[in-house]
Amino acid sequence: MKVDLLQLCSDKEWYKVRKCLSSDAAEKDKKSNIMNYDDDGTCLHRAICYGAPADIIKAMVDIGGKELIMKLDNDDWTALHWACVSGASYNIIKMLIEVGGRDLVMAMDWNGDTALHNLCWYIKSHTKAAEIIKLILEVGDANLLLSTKDNDGKTPLENATDKGASNIIKKLLTLQSKSNSTRSNTSLFANIVPAANITPVTQSNQDQDTTRSSSIHGLAIDQNHHTQLREAKEKAKTIQQDFDQKCIDYSGLEENYQKQLKEAKEQTLQIQQDYDQKCADCCHLEEINQVESTDNLKWGSAMAVLKKDLYECKRMKVDLDKKVEAQGAERILLLAEQEGETAHAQELLAESNRRAADLEATVETQRLEIADLSSEKDSIEKEYMDKVEKLTRQLSKQQAELQQLKKSSTEVKVGMKRKHNNEEHEEGEGTAIQSQTRTSKRIRARNTRNASSDSLNSNQAEDDDAELIGMLMTRYLDTRKQLQRANARIAQFEEEHD
Repeated sequence: MKVDLLQLCSDKEWYKVRKCLSSDAAEKDKKSNIMNYDDDGTCLHRAICYGAPADIIKAMVDIGGKELIMKLDNDDWTALHWACVSGASYNIIKMLIEVGGRDLVMAMDWNGDTALHNLCWYIKSHTKAAEIIKLILEVGDANLLLSTKDNDGKTPLENATDKGASNIIKKLLTLQSKSNSTRSNTSLFANIVPAANITPVTQSNQDQDTTRSSSIHGLAIDQNHHTQLREAKEKAKTIQQDFDQKCIDYSGLEENYQKQLKEAKEQTLQIQQDYDQKCADCCHLEEINQVESTDNLKWGSAMAVLKKDLYECKRMKVDLDKKVEAQGAERILLLAEQEGETAHAQELLAESNRRAADLEATVETQRLEIADLSSEKDSIEKEYMDKVEKLTRQLSKQQAELQQLKKSSTEVKVGMKRKHNNEEHEEGEGTAIQSQTRTSKRIRARNTRNASSDSLNSNQAEDDDAELIGMLMTRYLDTRKQLQRANARIAQFEEEHD
C-alpha cells in the first residue's frame, strides 16, 4: 500500500515519515512518492514549514536531489523560501543551498521576492541571520540580490529595516549594496545619515557650513519628505484596496473602517500640508542662505523643528499601522468563525443527505416487499378462487346427485308401500307372483343400501370440502392482514421522509 507522504507531513507524523524514507522500497518508488505535490507544494515544502527534524530533510534531499528542491508551490516558493520564512536552522538552509546552488538562491516568487527578501522580512525568526545572509550572498550574485526590488518596491535591506534588524545586519546589507549605488544617480546621498539619526547642529558647525552644504541638506530633507509622503500615500491606497475587498464579507465593520480610513486620509493630508510647509520653509531658508551666510543659526533651528515634526509623522504612521494590523487580526478571526460555521452547516447537510438516502433505501425495500406480498396475494387469491369455484361445481354436482338419490328413495318407498298393499289383498296368488315379490324386495333392499352408501359418501365429501374452504379462507384473511400492515409501514416511512 502506497504511503501518502504529503498527508503524513501535514499531520507532523515524523516517525512514520522517517520509517517510510528508510524502508526497503526501491529508490525509484521512493522518489516517485517524494516528488508528488499539490497546491501547497511537495512533502519537502511541508516538512520545512512544519519544522521537521534535520535528518528527515536530509533524507528527502538525498532522494529527490535538486529537482525536488527547485519544485515550486502555488505561490512559486521554493523550499528555500519556506526555510527563510519558517525560521529553519542554519544547517538546513546550508544543506538546501549546497544542492540547489545559484539557481535556488536567485529564484523569485510571483511577487518578485527572493529567498533573501523572505529572510529579511522574517529576520527575527532566525538565530544566525548574519551567517545565512553571508552564505546566500556568497553563492548568488550579491549585487543583483541586494539591488533587486519586489513588486512592492522593497529591497532586502528595506525589509530588514522595517522589521527592526540589528545594526550588524543592516551594515552587512548596506556594505554590499554600496558598490551598486556608486554607479546610480543617487550616489550624492550615499553617505547621508537618515534624518532620525542626525544630531543637533552646533554653532561652530553652522559657521563652517557653506551655501552648497546647506543646499545638499535641503535636498536630503526634501528626499526624506518625499519618501515619507509616498509611503503614506501607498499605505492609504493599500488600506483603501483592503477595505474594498473585505467589506463584501464584513459589512458590519464598514463604519469603523470608514472612520479609520478617514483618519488615515486626514493624517495623510496633514502630512502633505506639513510637507508643503516644510518645503516652503526649506526653499525660503535656502534663499536666505544663498544671500546671507549669517542666517545659518536660523537654518539649524528650522532643521531641529523639521526633525521633530518628522519624528511626529513617523510616530503617527506607526500608530496607524498598529490600528490597521489590529483591524486585520479582528477580520481574520471573524473569517475563521464564519468558516467554522460553514463547515458545521456542511456537516449537517451531509448528515441530512445521508439520512434521506437511508430513508429512500428503506422505502424502496418496503416497496419491493409490498410488491412481492401483492404478487403473492394475487396468486393466492387466484388459487383460492379456482379451488372455491372447483369445490362449488363439485358441491353442485353432489347436491344434484343427492337430490336424484332422494327422489329415487322416495319412489322406492312409494313402490314398496304399494306392493305391501297389493300383497295383503292378493295372498292367494301363485308361486310365480310370490317369487317375483321376493325378487322385487331384494332389488329394493339393494337399492336402499346403495342409496345409503352414496349418502354417507356425499356427506363425508361435504365435510372435507367445508374444512378445506375454511382453511383457505383463514390463509386469505392472514394474507390481507399482512398486506394492511405493510401499507401502514410504508405510509409511516413516507410521512417521516416528508
